Order: sequence, then C-alpha cells, then structure tokens
Amino acid sequence: MSKLKWNVIVKTSLGEIVNFNIFEHTAFVTDLSRINKKYKEDKDFLEIALNTIDYYFSPHRREFRFYAIPHTPHLSDEEYNRIINYVSKGNHLEDFQSRDINIPGCTQITAYAQITENWEAFSYYLIKHRKYLK
Repeated sequence: MSKLKWNVIVKTSLGEIVNFNIFEHTAFVTDLSRINKKYKEDKDFLEIALNTIDYYFSPHRREFRFYAIPHTPHLSDEEYNRIINYVSKGNHLEDFQSRDINIPGCTQITAYAQITENWEAFSYYLIKHRKYLK
C-alpha cells in the first residue's frame, strides 16, 4: 500500500460514487517513480508528472469520469427522442459527453479535473513526498 494519498471521486462499475486514491493506480505510480528518478529538478518533474496524469486520468477515459445531473432533470421531447435513437443504434449512453446531452446543470466530473483544479496543492504535496516514489 502506498504511503501517498490523494483521493478523487469516481463512479464504480456498479454505479457507486466512491473515493479513489490515485496512488493505488499501480501503472501511474510506476511511471511517477520512473519520472522521479529521471528528473531531479522539481519544475521538470512536475511538468512530466502533469503529462502522466493526463495519460492515466484523461477526461476521455470512461472509468475516471461521470456526470452529475440535477435531481429532477428536464428533457424536451426532441432531446429525449434523440438520445433514445442514439442508444437504439447500439451506442452506449456513457459515450455522450456532457455537452452532447442538453440537460441544464449537467456537469461532467473527471479525476483529471479534480487533480488539475487543485494543481497548486497537489504539486506541493507531490514535491514534499517525492521520497516515497521509489
């Protein structure tokens, strides 16, 4: 188990919303450790670390994004029929981006955004705890 901890909110395959420690993602931590050994300057390390975060937690990765929808969303009949038509052609509703569905107040939540919107705190934490990236 990693000594590092940075939680993001994700949706499981069972539809549950849970906290996920990004440092429990083995491949991500392996790459960060490799980067840590290669780049001694903090600035260089953080620049490459950001690219690594983009790779593993990209908004395009379905397993690290979900949508927050208002409690009582309203769809027009036209929008409802458009979505039903899309799904009836064998497409997955999860492939819609938040901008593709016209639901007022629908927000896409991604692990990437949760990390990068807190970049100053996250980068400080990462630099402070570099010694744990072996």
